[in-house]
Amino acid sequence: MKNKKIITTKKGYEALFYFIEKFYEMTKSDALGEILSGMEYLEDGKSAEPLLWDYWLEAIEKAELKGGLPVKELR
Repeated sequence: MKNKKIITTKKGYEALFYFIEKFYEMTKSDALGEILSGMEYLEDGKSAEPLLWDYWLEAIEKAELKGGLPVKELR
């Protein structure tokens, strides 16, 4: 993949927030709104819902172990 960027775990989390926010703006999905609310930072800089940060770290580990996303076959 060209233009490969290396970003921090925190920057990736923030990028994910904005990615989900885009879909929330288009759909007004309550589920996405709840996720976004939990992802926001509190004044201490931690996630409003600490489990979401833990899930994010698990997702990073999974991506590292699997080496990428599954390839979808087009028929």
